[in-house]
Order: sequence, then C-alpha cells, then structure tokens
Amino acid sequence: MAQALCMEEMYGISLPHGYIYYTSARERVQIEFEDDLRILTKSKIRELSEFIENPILEQAKYMKRCPKCSVYDICEPKNQMISRYMNSLWKRI
Repeated sequence: MAQALCMEEMYGISLPHGYIYYTSARERVQIEFEDDLRILTKSKIRELSEFIENPILEQAKYMKRCPKCSVYDICEPKNQMISRYMNSLWKRI
C-alpha cells in the first residue's frame, strides 16, 4: 500500500488495487486498496516519521555475539559500555 501511495502521488493517478507475489508458492494475489488500508498505512507512515525525528532507543549492551552483527560499527556497544563506566566513576568523585 505504501508503494502504491508513492506512485499515486508521483504520477497523479489513483490505483484501485495491486498485487503481492509469493515467490515460494509462485502465486500472485490481488489486493484491493480500500480506504481502511489507506488510512492504516498513512497512520503507520506518520508514526515512523515521528520516530525518525525523535528516536527513542535503548542503550546497547555488549554481548559476545556483537562483533558478528551487521550494525556493530554503527552501534559501537563497547564504546557505549566504556562511556557509561567512566561517567559512573566521575559521578563518584
């Protein structure tokens, strides 16, 4: 539905339905773009954009499996762990 909304906006058209293709079953299923689905999709898009503007993320906790993670370099759990430890030491002084 989100992709259809984008196409409608880009091309100034209205799409009444779309298709989902299930590769494992080699089956194509038609999906009607009803008002309820459009409202729900727009609501989820708003929620996502609000989250992107004001992300609320838990602090990373380093685990043995962390170095194998695809976002390890972005997350930097060891650096966060060290920062928390150093901050706790500074608070004691």
